[in-house]
Amino acid sequence: MRLEFDLSEIRAMSNKIVKKITHKIILFEGDLGVGKTTFIKEICKSLGVNSFVNSPTFSIVNQYSSLQFNTIYHIDLYRINNLNEIFDSGIDEYFDNKSYCLIENPGKIDEIISYSHHRIKIFKKTNSDKRVIEFLN
Repeated sequence: MRLEFDLSEIRAMSNKIVKKITHKIILFEGDLGVGKTTFIKEICKSLGVNSFVNSPTFSIVNQYSSLQFNTIYHIDLYRINNLNEIFDSGIDEYFDNKSYCLIENPGKIDEIISYSHHRIKIFKKTNSDKRVIEFLN
């Protein structure tokens, strides 16, 4: 599925995506500043998170509570340099605990992610404030 939107439509787009989710692991790809975290904030709202959602760039993992889905993990692998850091930190253990894992910058785990997942690619249209989302199963 491919959707085009501007930031004023981000809530409607996140609601459409949430209705299509069948896997608990969702990988978010896109250039720095394209809106991955902003989109994840809206997805978290759609999943019932009432607390403040922010970027885990420095903490690497943020944990949120949802009345509907218990715990939701928001992971940003931007500062991770290699697979050893993923295994040493235990991040890989979040993938199999049956909670939602919303993962930004997942390129470093592509070779180890064996669980069913969705991939969301976000692009900014050239000379426009519009974004394009590709939702892949």
